[in-house]
Amino acid sequence: MKIAVCVKEVYNLEQVKIIKETREPILDVPKKLDDLSRNALEEAIKIREKLGGEVVAISAGSPDLKKTIKEALAMGADRAVIVTDCSNSTPESTALILSKILEKDSYDLIIMGDASSDDYSGQMASRIAEILGLPQITFVSEIKEVSEEKITCVRDMDDYLEVVEADLPCVLSVTNEINEPRIPALKDILKASKKPVETLSANDLGVEIPQPYEIIENLAPEIDRRQEVIEGDAGDVARKLAEIIRREA
Repeated sequence: MKIAVCVKEVYNLEQVKIIKETREPILDVPKKLDDLSRNALEEAIKIREKLGGEVVAISAGSPDLKKTIKEALAMGADRAVIVTDCSNSTPESTALILSKILEKDSYDLIIMGDASSDDYSGQMASRIAEILGLPQITFVSEIKEVSEEKITCVRDMDDYLEVVEADLPCVLSVTNEINEPRIPALKDILKASKKPVETLSANDLGVEIPQPYEIIENLAPEIDRRQEVIEGDAGDVARKLAEIIRREA
């Protein structure tokens, strides 16, 4: 079975630093593979381990993507296809770019996270399924059964679960409840640099990326800290702190 996993690079929010005086972020923030992309990739690898075949990581982003995609290869993707000149593209143009890549090959299953931790638009699976004319199953929290012809999934609809069956090829978007992504071993990290990565541009795919917006300002929210110091022994401090918490609700 040939499985495509659409993965996304995002800023590592844990490493964002703010300039105190101006509230501006320091822009040299490292990027990483989005957490839900890791869930999607883990599920694809589990299916390959069961049925055999190939897992291909597909992504569109910035030039940094050449480094970030190695995370997907270290986790177990066999190869990757990336576009590195569309860091500011809209969901619409990104879906078109990914669809153009997917059309270049024949995939039995296309998996991705149901959203990303940066913009969390949740549009990608539905847009790609529409462009390619494929059935889609969204919010997948469990794959109950998969064969060469069909797949049966559980959809998490918050207040109820829904079991859905679809013919392959099919597009899936998964939630983080579906699995616990593996942590690559050192040998897998070393092997990742030797796996094939095809690098394309939007122009290669015949897609023009619009520039729909301009970032005017990017500031951290202003926080007014009380800077109140509580003095005394442990008992006094605990009582005063409890009073403040009660008073401030």
